Amino acid sequence: MKAVLLREVTKKYGHFAAIDNISLEVELGEKLAILGPNGAGKTTLVKLISGQTKPSSGEVLVLGSTAWKFNPELRKKIGYVSHNPMLYDELSACENLEFYGRLYDVQNLEEKIAKILRQMRLYERRHARVKTFSRGMKQRLSIARALLHDPELIILDEPTSGLDIEGRRELVEHLMRIGNKTLLLTTHDLREAINLCDRAVILIDGRIVEECSISEVEERYMKVVGIESP
Repeated sequence: MKAVLLREVTKKYGHFAAIDNISLEVELGEKLAILGPNGAGKTTLVKLISGQTKPSSGEVLVLGSTAWKFNPELRKKIGYVSHNPMLYDELSACENLEFYGRLYDVQNLEEKIAKILRQMRLYERRHARVKTFSRGMKQRLSIARALLHDPELIILDEPTSGLDIEGRRELVEHLMRIGNKTLLLTTHDLREAINLCDRAVILIDGRIVEECSISEVEERYMKVVGIESP
């Protein structure tokens, strides 16, 4: 079984193809960077994989199941983080994680919340309302939310967008601890891809133009796809 399998997938909005006849395989435990300029289709691609949108044509399988069909058991196996933290500002960090943990029927929830908040260096602020958090703290809490239910597949859509250099560094360090999970990462920052991934696909105008190892990206494609160098 593949972690992710796309067969000739197209996603159209009107006459515009945001994703144009893409086929892709991601192995279990693989760390894949999805690279490309703004407007390349990166976010649309991860929304297809996470089941947030339905393909216009083609097949999207995630962990053996059709991604876009309602499937609570599949949802429990996916952790998703976007560049916009999906959190409730009026709730505390603990309350946010409690809410999501109950949705996913997480066992020993109180213990797991405490553990992951310590890992994300947010335990001391666990009872503070999220609206008082900095951008970096909110992103760390978003990562905590995505990892709380121990998903098999983690999808990160430009998770460090809008963070300063120190915030980016801290967040990447936390993400390096996810172990043998399957990871999909969209980013403009080559440092993130190098630190977190072992393979990359280059996406331009909704099409995969190349698949390569991370070590090949800087040499062959940095100028073409407009990503940042280390």
